[in-house]
Amino acid sequence: MGKKSPSHRTTIQERNIIWMITSPDPTPLSFFQYSFPTHRVRAIQRYYQILNLALSETDDPEVLYKLKKMKRTVNEARILFDWETWMQQKSAILVHRSVCNTNVHIHEEINKTSFSFESGEDEETNESEDDVKDNNEDHENEYGKSEDVEEDQRVKVDKDSFVQEFEKIPESSKLKLKSGRLVEDILFDYVKDRDYEQLKIEELFSDEEWAELTKDNLGIPQVPLNIAKEIARYGNKNLEQLRKTVMESYLPSDVSYDNDQHSDLEWIQMAIRTIVHLYENGNSPLQRNQYEYWYTIVLFGTCIDMLFRDSKLGTDVKRSDVPSYASSNRKNRNKRTYRKLVGRKIDGIIYLIEELYEMGAIEGARSYAGIHDKKYLDEYFKLPKSLRDMLADLMKALNYNSMRTAKVQVFGIIHLGLRVQFSRLWSAGGSIAIFKKDHPLYELPHNFSNDKFMQFLKFLVSTYQYKMILKNNIQVLHERKDNEDTLLDELLNVGRQQTPPTNTTVNYFADCFRTPRKVRRKKA
Repeated sequence: MGKKSPSHRTTIQERNIIWMITSPDPTPLSFFQYSFPTHRVRAIQRYYQILNLALSETDDPEVLYKLKKMKRTVNEARILFDWETWMQQKSAILVHRSVCNTNVHIHEEINKTSFSFESGEDEETNESEDDVKDNNEDHENEYGKSEDVEEDQRVKVDKDSFVQEFEKIPESSKLKLKSGRLVEDILFDYVKDRDYEQLKIEELFSDEEWAELTKDNLGIPQVPLNIAKEIARYGNKNLEQLRKTVMESYLPSDVSYDNDQHSDLEWIQMAIRTIVHLYENGNSPLQRNQYEYWYTIVLFGTCIDMLFRDSKLGTDVKRSDVPSYASSNRKNRNKRTYRKLVGRKIDGIIYLIEELYEMGAIEGARSYAGIHDKKYLDEYFKLPKSLRDMLADLMKALNYNSMRTAKVQVFGIIHLGLRVQFSRLWSAGGSIAIFKKDHPLYELPHNFSNDKFMQFLKFLVSTYQYKMILKNNIQVLHERKDNEDTLLDELLNVGRQQTPPTNTTVNYFADCFRTPRKVRRKKA
């Protein structure tokens, strides 16, 4: 009897060759996305192997041209950059299912102009973006697992604490809309009987009420003309011309440097000199994936921290997981222990040195893998709570004077790799705060071109605008009444104990209350 001919099965290598031939853009990144590799060296070797095999398998002139062009253009730097990009995307894919029912909803809430008068503390996490590990080769089984958070495993709202905090708010200190409705009451009535976080806040209000509630009265200040002109001086130049410009003094030869007058001009030149140096580096450091603190030390320490560290304003920047004074103040107002509680740890805090008032928060990460990136969502879940604590301290310092508190806003800066986004939080009235992510999300160029460099210059302009917000806050905080009668009354009453009139309006701004901790699963 004759042998049966075995049925032909397409091997993985054959499928890869077919993909390489038929793909409209067979870049290393596209190949990694198709093959889902884990080991870097083997993945790169496999890409070159499949590319060479595809060249030998096809006679189509168009396909040959496409593959030969790809072989010419793919160098070591390009393929390493694509690999780092793929590792970020792979990490996002593997965690997508575990966050889709929780963090995605958080993003949807914050992506709107959201608000909350009783946000809780975020939960500490030991997970680091720098510790992303490769999963095993059987990625299909790993991806196929359902890691969705079941409803009964979610953290329930502590309704007792919620009711207690609500009852502390005086009626006279609630935010009343033109329609006559009280915002705090609307939110309380909606949430009081629910066990879990509710995200459909906007639906509780009419279009007119929502527009009134979220109106941005302060906005972002315009950058001064002299700063805009100085930044524009570095535009429309190639890299060689930029190097020459940053080596020249920004001051006339007969003018001596004065820190109070010229520190901002020095910041502009230092920031541009820093990125020019990185562009000139033959090892292309901006094209490679780096650690979070690398970006802080090498780039953003100059572009952000140097600007906000201002001796004239009396401000400084603390970096590297520093505890927030504002968060500590809130925790210790109603503490149940004898020990002083430490505030929430933040990657960076912009603060007033003498009074220790905090006015800005900075959070960083090594990379950005899209709006559903777990690190991106986590930072934007934590940032509004930190900013609200800062705003609460400022409002208390202003004695809850509505005329003055309406002029202040605190801000946040998030940098994820080379992407930067600014945000603001302000009081809408009563115990309601509005958190807004300002656009655009800046993507700083990892290599130089005239068009791309304009994005960096615009980023510098935006950074200075937030320094203007900081300066405005300090002016409001330190403004004095010029009325001589008021000053005379204050001097005459020094040291006297006075009982305030019984009809005095009580001003109030509700603190965040503690969020219940998730129950940690025991490891098998």
